[in-house]
Amino acid sequence: MRITSAVLAVLVLTIPCQAATIYVNEGSAGTGSSWADAYGSLQDALAAAQAGDEIRVGQGTYVPDTAGLADPRKASFQMKNGVTIEGGYAGYGAADPDERNVEFYETILSGDLLGNDDPDTPLYDPGRHDNSYHVFYHYVANLDATAELNGVTVTGGIAYGYDDSHGGGMYNTFSNPTVTDCVFVGNSAAVGAGMYNVFSSPTLTDCEFRGNLAGVVGGGIYNKYSSSPIITGCTFTGNQANHGGGIYNRSESVPTIINSTFVGNSAGAGGGIYNRCNYKLINCVFSDNSAVSEGGGIFNASGWSSVSDCVFSGNSAGTNGGGICNIMSGNPILTNCTFDGNRANDFGGGMYNKDTRSPVTNCTFINNIGGSGGGMYNKDSRVIVSNSRFIFNNANSDDGGGIFNLGGSPTVTNCTFTGNEADDFGAAISNIESSPTISNCIMWGDRFDEIYVDGGTPIFRYCDIQGGWEGEDNIDVDPEFVDADGLDNIAGTEDDNLRLQSGSPCIDAGDNSVVTQGTDLDGNPRIFNGIVDMGAYE
Repeated sequence: MRITSAVLAVLVLTIPCQAATIYVNEGSAGTGSSWADAYGSLQDALAAAQAGDEIRVGQGTYVPDTAGLADPRKASFQMKNGVTIEGGYAGYGAADPDERNVEFYETILSGDLLGNDDPDTPLYDPGRHDNSYHVFYHYVANLDATAELNGVTVTGGIAYGYDDSHGGGMYNTFSNPTVTDCVFVGNSAAVGAGMYNVFSSPTLTDCEFRGNLAGVVGGGIYNKYSSSPIITGCTFTGNQANHGGGIYNRSESVPTIINSTFVGNSAGAGGGIYNRCNYKLINCVFSDNSAVSEGGGIFNASGWSSVSDCVFSGNSAGTNGGGICNIMSGNPILTNCTFDGNRANDFGGGMYNKDTRSPVTNCTFINNIGGSGGGMYNKDSRVIVSNSRFIFNNANSDDGGGIFNLGGSPTVTNCTFTGNEADDFGAAISNIESSPTISNCIMWGDRFDEIYVDGGTPIFRYCDIQGGWEGEDNIDVDPEFVDADGLDNIAGTEDDNLRLQSGSPCIDAGDNSVVTQGTDLDGNPRIFNGIVDMGAYE
């Protein structure tokens, strides 16, 4: 059969392009076909790459190309759909150039165009204003999850300019790239120093955001306008901002953050996270974050967020909410969380709630310190606390070692209070013009008076209260904990066993009608033998 030129053209068009591996090596000047003939520029490799291609980048430092730009600072890299960028290769000259170790063979993608950054110069110093505004810039780029960045360090993006003040490390609008095993360090911007997401939902896995600085909000990441990234196994360390040292969320965004760690981030408010929308936190750790004012670990100003299996330890706030600060419509749903050793100079060492309705279930508050409300401070709130422990919290200048209630009508059910201390009144619970309902709780061994009431109509019922308290079926008898100071014989540590011995007077002594949880703090059935026990454990 004779093949015409038209038929040949059709055949050529229908043959799929074969995916290629493109090589980039520092100092090379080739065409990218091999390590020996590698591109020296990542930008050249991206220009040549097509969907399905993989770009392998050897160790070294790479900056975007400034050629042809009126403002060299607008130079940046742009990812492509279907193209994977992989750093961390040993590269040309190594015994095995394809050997990959992202830490040992570090691939640095830098905004330091002139290579003159002094590591001792602060990120906000004008001396850095010759860097790229953005290391990666994706403006209405419509990237999807097939645009992949893996195993590189993104640094030196300094987004300070009239039109370029967002996203020093990576700027995303309408873009959803996949970013894995990358480090965002030493980037700066007014908003979203490490990463800026607007209408963008990247997938971030095993990434590190370290030492980024935002002049306004979002030291590590900024999410706005329906941006819902999935962040898994990431760490946020030493990032800074006015609001949201680690992450700032707002405007209908729903980020999901799993198995991630926030350590040593700082901000005016929300040292770890500042939140104005819904989000999900699962199995995360917030440690040693700080806020000048409120929310050392997290500051919530709106949204019904879900926070489960998280640990808040050693966070601090200059005013309120060392671990978490919730105000107005910020109503996180907290489950299986631990607040340990957090501090607030004013109110709520572990948690501060103002005008909120947060459910707090199966949580532990231990060794937190606040001026008032060592464990928790509730102002005009209707929080619902159940199956939780308040142990050795301290109100070091006022009332409410375990919980302080000012106004509002909280509900506290099946909780155990012991070892808490207040400088003034109410070692376990202090109520000022508040009308809480406290049921099925144990308050024993706190220092000194368990309860303080000044106004309001608090109800204590079916509780074991040392020193006694008026109310329906309250008792004043040693609850007979299994081991109140634990195996280490030190009261106020995690191993304190506040479960009940078999002969405890608190067994089968509660009120079933107020029980809303199917399990106790251990995850065992909440009602056993027909009648609920007092305290956090059945």
